[in-house]
Amino acid sequence: MILKLIQISQNVDVDGEEPHAGLIVSISNDNPALVTCVDDERLEFQDDDLVVFSEVHGMAELNDGKLRKIKSCRLYSLYLEENTTNFGSYVKGCIVTQVKQPKNIGQAKSTVVASATALINPRLQIQKAL
Repeated sequence: MILKLIQISQNVDVDGEEPHAGLIVSISNDNPALVTCVDDERLEFQDDDLVVFSEVHGMAELNDGKLRKIKSCRLYSLYLEENTTNFGSYVKGCIVTQVKQPKNIGQAKSTVVASATALINPRLQIQKAL
């Protein structure tokens, strides 16, 4: 008989902050799409962040809840890894919200303990992920 113990990986939000959000005033029909926020509000997103759009008027394709990746972010605008050339034209409104993905802080590892060893030494050891 062989016992197999598995340590499950743990996923956590590493910064503990609420997701960032921004109000949008324009979205271009380009590849990549240029998204511009209101003048008095800095975007606190970073390159490669994932975001979701809501309440978009005109460019309704962005209201689908799909995660979209930021290609490049500036203080008041960002470029999406998205081709919006065939989308409807942006009219007004839009909230863009960061979607945080949990970070994996451990890897699943297993320890195999032979039954004879387990009978002699019943202590079970779990390997910690580094």
